[in-house]
Amino acid sequence: MASLIETYEQQYATLTAEITHNINNISSTRGAIYSSCNTEKQKYVRQVEKLFDEAKELLEQMDLEVKDLTTDRQKYRTRVKSYQVELTKLETDVRRAKLGIDSSRDELLGDDTHDSEDQRRRLLDNTEMLDRATRRIEHGYKVTLETEQIGAQVIEDLSNQRKVYRDQGVG
Repeated sequence: MASLIETYEQQYATLTAEITHNINNISSTRGAIYSSCNTEKQKYVRQVEKLFDEAKELLEQMDLEVKDLTTDRQKYRTRVKSYQVELTKLETDVRRAKLGIDSSRDELLGDDTHDSEDQRRRLLDNTEMLDRATRRIEHGYKVTLETEQIGAQVIEDLSNQRKVYRDQGVG
């Protein structure tokens, strides 16, 4: 069992090395990931996604094998957990490479991706709230105009009725 896990570990090391290599290729390829002319970058992204799927599957296999172990279970479980953390970090690196965020920018500005995502979410929420408020104000304005028209019509009707009463000599 332990030798099978060690084989899985070697395969995992190879996969993560390939992932890292492709991340570097994505980072070094300039241009937007979604532009139609950047097929090279898209190719690297597809390769990385495939490698991630393989690595996740391999980690699942390792986890199953660790559960069957009687000796050294904790040691291998700790290794698998560290591999999962490493894979999560690599996924973050891929997202950053796709966006073109490089390490020198991070050193200068710090890691603001979480903050900027949170800020973006708040901005979208506020925009939506402003849109709702604008619609309510527009509806209120429309009701005000209708009320004004009704009031003008009532005043005109009353004026006409007063004329009729004056002409009839009532009042």
